Amino acid sequence: MLEDERMTISIKVDKYGKIWYDWEYTETSDKITLTKYKGDKVNVVIPSEFEGHEGKTVEIKTFDGMFENLKKENPTADIDGYDYYNTLVSLKIGTTDKKVTLGTNSLQRAFYELSCRFTKLETIDLSGLDASNVIDMSAMFFGCRSIKEINLNGFNTSRVIYMNQMF
Repeated sequence: MLEDERMTISIKVDKYGKIWYDWEYTETSDKITLTKYKGDKVNVVIPSEFEGHEGKTVEIKTFDGMFENLKKENPTADIDGYDYYNTLVSLKIGTTDKKVTLGTNSLQRAFYELSCRFTKLETIDLSGLDASNVIDMSAMFFGCRSIKEINLNGFNTSRVIYMNQMF
């Protein structure tokens, strides 16, 4: 396999009842970089390690377009002011003490797009995400009107400069 060769992989996470998740990713000798979620589950877990790839760091390249395949047309677009909504209900990042890294220093609009809202997102657990290099979290959860629970335990925001309209 060539380094940084783009692949699609099905990954089994035993801890969560042998649920299969589909990801587009690139892989190097020491890291798996997730570029796009290809599955159809609305309750998504990004594990700290993938079965068969033990010891490799898991990285999220960016949240931009990560869950685009869960986008649905908004039947009340004329009233709501946005054309699409995302069906993602819950997201958990990390399944061990090992943190999932980010390939960007921005979480700006991570769960918000101008024409698509994450209106179904209820639960988000970012406690397993290494955000130590993030400087921008503006509008990160803007438009997420169904959020009931956010876990940010251990979320390092020491370098963050921008947090305007975060919620």
